[in-house]
Amino acid sequence: MGTSKIILISGIYVVLGLYSFGLNSADEMQSKESLSTAQSIQTEQIAVSGISLAVAYMGNNSTITSFSPITKSTMGGIVTYSASNPASLSSTEREIVSTATMVCGSATMQVKTTAVVQFNKGLWRITRLYTQNS
Repeated sequence: MGTSKIILISGIYVVLGLYSFGLNSADEMQSKESLSTAQSIQTEQIAVSGISLAVAYMGNNSTITSFSPITKSTMGGIVTYSASNPASLSSTEREIVSTATMVCGSATMQVKTTAVVQFNKGLWRITRLYTQNS
């Protein structure tokens, strides 16, 4: 009878150990996924801030057709933004491209955001916004 109790208790400990190991693995995987998602969202927000910086740079000057890329360090990342006047847009519209780069440990995240802005009533206003994660 004593040997069977030892075997039964040993079996319970093995099952509990394996269950605990599985929970730790799942917790670690969930933690890594959450961190990756948070970093992706933060990088996207840095790219969107580049659009805002470009609009501020253009101010209320409707004659700006384009400007060369400008790079700024912001919120733990780097954002590069520029404006152009593609032939596919009207004379009052411009295309702004903002690329954010953020180093997260050993990985580098990059997000590109493109906006179409239109000069209306003395201000540049965003009419369309596209985001692309790379």
